[in-house]
Amino acid sequence: MDVWKPGGNLLLIVAASLSLLAGRCSKDPESVRVAAMQETVSGLAKCKQASDGDGVPQLAIVSVTNAPNETAVRVVIYATDSPVEFQLPAYRLSAGRWLIGEKDRAFLLDEKCREYRLRDRRSVNGKDFPPDGIVRLNPGQSFETIFSFHRVKEEVRIGMLVYAGKSLPFIISQPQPSQEK
Repeated sequence: MDVWKPGGNLLLIVAASLSLLAGRCSKDPESVRVAAMQETVSGLAKCKQASDGDGVPQLAIVSVTNAPNETAVRVVIYATDSPVEFQLPAYRLSAGRWLIGEKDRAFLLDEKCREYRLRDRRSVNGKDFPPDGIVRLNPGQSFETIFSFHRVKEEVRIGMLVYAGKSLPFIISQPQPSQEK
């Protein structure tokens, strides 16, 4: 049998390959992105340091930026219908680390389950941190802060903030290069 004639095996293989390729190319880019994100997040959930929780109540990630000396996570604490008391990480000299309460921590995880520890927290818009470390908000109020972590690896694009045993997935925004004139 000549493979170049109609009905030849090579022609069948090429036709089948082209139809499979066309099927892959016709997928909606948004559904592909969502599927990839879900796969990565489910992989992150398998890290032993990750929690079983679904998010942190009254906490949302505004942005995550991988800067030269840190990974900065800008978060907002908010109150919707009722007053909120939210405990921020505080540096405990006796423990030599940042703690939430007496034992909980905040850290980042990447898709390879590498842990990045909290280094500092910074104020946004000059607001002072409460002396006791507890943010008290009335309904409709919010409080923003930046958590500074050890810099994540360059290739990391998706990760998870673990905060007091609860987790929030995120995508890392790369800083925009300064444009010289």
